[in-house]
Amino acid sequence: MDETPARGAKHDTEKLLVFAFLIVCGLVFYLLNITHDDLWYDESCSAAVVKQPLGEIWKVVMGDRHPPLYFSMLKIFTLAAGASVFSLRLFSALGAVAILALGVFPVRRIFGFTTGFLFAFIAAFTPFVYSMAQEVRMYTWAAFFVTAAFLFGCLSVRENKTGDWVKFGLASLAAAYTHYYALVAVAGIHVFMLACTLLKKRPLAVRQLAVSLLVLLGYLPWVYALYAQMNEVMRGFWIGSVGWGSIVSTFLVPHGYQDTPLRVIFLILEASLLCCGLVLAFLRKRPGQMAALMAVSVYLLTFLCGIALSVLVRPVWVERYIFPVLGLYLLALAYAVSSFKARPVLIVACLSIACLSYPSISFIIMNRTKGPMREAVEYLKPRIGQDDVFIHANELTLGTFVYYVPGRAHFLYLPDSYPGNSDYSLIFRPDGAATGDLNRELEGKTGIWYVKFPPDRDGLAAELDAHGLRAVSAPAEFSVPQAWFRFLIVQAARKAG
Repeated sequence: MDETPARGAKHDTEKLLVFAFLIVCGLVFYLLNITHDDLWYDESCSAAVVKQPLGEIWKVVMGDRHPPLYFSMLKIFTLAAGASVFSLRLFSALGAVAILALGVFPVRRIFGFTTGFLFAFIAAFTPFVYSMAQEVRMYTWAAFFVTAAFLFGCLSVRENKTGDWVKFGLASLAAAYTHYYALVAVAGIHVFMLACTLLKKRPLAVRQLAVSLLVLLGYLPWVYALYAQMNEVMRGFWIGSVGWGSIVSTFLVPHGYQDTPLRVIFLILEASLLCCGLVLAFLRKRPGQMAALMAVSVYLLTFLCGIALSVLVRPVWVERYIFPVLGLYLLALAYAVSSFKARPVLIVACLSIACLSYPSISFIIMNRTKGPMREAVEYLKPRIGQDDVFIHANELTLGTFVYYVPGRAHFLYLPDSYPGNSDYSLIFRPDGAATGDLNRELEGKTGIWYVKFPPDRDGLAAELDAHGLRAVSAPAEFSVPQAWFRFLIVQAARKAG
């Protein structure tokens, strides 16, 4: 296997065919059973946002407390592909394939064929990547942009080609507009790249500063929105306190969602390969060692930044927020594994990773973990009228019902003491909205359905009574074995008087 970076050599046809085969297999792999699970709330938000006019996407996502690029890209994609569950998730799968494709060009240019192949292979068999490739959210594209920004930043500093500087700047700006922890990551990348130029290639420092300044200028149109969203988060947000459990879980989650000893073994294997491989690279003075160290440093510092903000300001970290920098971790891991050089060691490492990932990935493929919406729809079809109204006790049901039961009015009841986590009336329009006055919304309505999450039957009568409603049917509970998302539905009527 080639261990030296390709510098100006013609592309080797056989190696490109190997990459092409791996990437095609990756796409097919990600599409396996991609529609078997229902959309959950976060995905329903994405589906609702892209129903809005393209020119209003920026305004809408301000209420969802996210940057706008992913939603704008998804909107354009759905104009051609439609907004089915398959089409929405296909876009995320393409983001995962884009991550694999980085192994073909920038990774191979910097580290050589072996590291490029290992990067694509390990990414394909990482359970977290597989999971996010089948979720209608921005994470795969955020990881792609962050990893691309890092790789083209390295190439810019090493080779000083104008095309690489342009790609470095564009990927950085795209990452910043895709996820806020991607913004944190690219800020760290630019700081590291500036340090590299000042220490080793001072003549390039001016060019590096110019690119960073242009990226900053490109982000200025969103700064006010970021400031407004930060103020909203400070007033209240859904994320709970961050403790040691969250920290440990962040390191475990790339290796599978199932809470089993297997993912601990998976983490220990990869951590051992990463540490030993990097030590070998430094001992042998292998090219690319500092780039690999920088990659894992940005990965860790982004995570530490999220933890620090959560402890010092307010909780703003959940485990999946590590995904935008996961590509950097996988890059460092691939480089470390390739440092062992011996072909049998590389084969055993790849087979071990594939075998350890198999249970988690097969679990995702075979099980429904996101809820019983299709059962609820089948239940409702013969029972609801076109003018029926749905009242939701929780935002989690509001979003999914707006997607799966369209054309009816859906109201999320929000008491005056709780502002909610999003601008629901803007995101879920025209069918979904938040309200604090159910009397007004239910005036003259006869077909009323109350949806309750969690499905606490004991508290149902009291909730209905508090809203001036009474049950006119037995509550129907919906759940599937592996899903945390369960709810009940009951037909209701307004109390007399």
